Amino acid sequence: MQVGEYAVTPSDENELIEFLSFNDFTHNAAMDNNPSNNEYVIVVNVVNRFYFIADRFFVYPRLTQVEFFKKINHYPKDGIEHKRLLDDEGRLLYEGYVINDHPYGLGRLYFDNGNVYQEGVFDIKGIRLGKEHYCSGQVKFEGSWGINKGYGPNAPRKGSVYNEGGERTFAGKFEIIKSGVGLPMIKYPTGYRLIEENRPKIDYIKHDEMPERDMNDEIFDMICELDSCSISELCRLRDETVEMIRDENLSKNECENYHRYLSSICDVIYLKMRN
Repeated sequence: MQVGEYAVTPSDENELIEFLSFNDFTHNAAMDNNPSNNEYVIVVNVVNRFYFIADRFFVYPRLTQVEFFKKINHYPKDGIEHKRLLDDEGRLLYEGYVINDHPYGLGRLYFDNGNVYQEGVFDIKGIRLGKEHYCSGQVKFEGSWGINKGYGPNAPRKGSVYNEGGERTFAGKFEIIKSGVGLPMIKYPTGYRLIEENRPKIDYIKHDEMPERDMNDEIFDMICELDSCSISELCRLRDETVEMIRDENLSKNECENYHRYLSSICDVIYLKMRN
């Protein structure tokens, strides 16, 4: 599974497809893979906004439809609206889901010239999954961001970086530097700018305005980015996963939760793979 791909077991397929179509997801039929017409899942690629059908026995981990909606911040449903937000000059600033006029869930944020700046899943303090563009429209980064619990915007965690000519200059995980004091620092690829000077200005949801994410959700986010060999190794070496968990950039700063991460991780893997 790629970054931003989710295998969804639909409970109401019509509702799911209608939701995806409304948000500009297309069916990539060329990738359909269910030759024996077995029970299937709908694999949704949130970064590139497409989906395809696959045999459920060859794709894991799997999500229920409600779990998928939670992953892309479409729940809690109460208070979530789909809106077009305009800037002071009447230009389109943001289009997508909001809570109290703050981006939350699937959406697109626009430059003054009408080109897309960011598109994907918005969360606390900004985008969490999707793409960021240069003002010209060229893709700058695609992948996942880590939610920043300190000062500053969310920062890229894993994905691909492109220069303004469209050449990919980096692919993989961004290096996290932990000095033992304060928040971890991120080492960016050469030439990468975290903040575009002409980026659109908008207020995001803050930490104190939303409930904390469930610890198992954070573990599952990590599992979704691992291949089957990594999952097996993780299960077998549960008591030796300190460095692996640190590399995956979980919310390790809350030390009181650290041992609960270790003790519950295999249970979560087992339950998700069994569904």
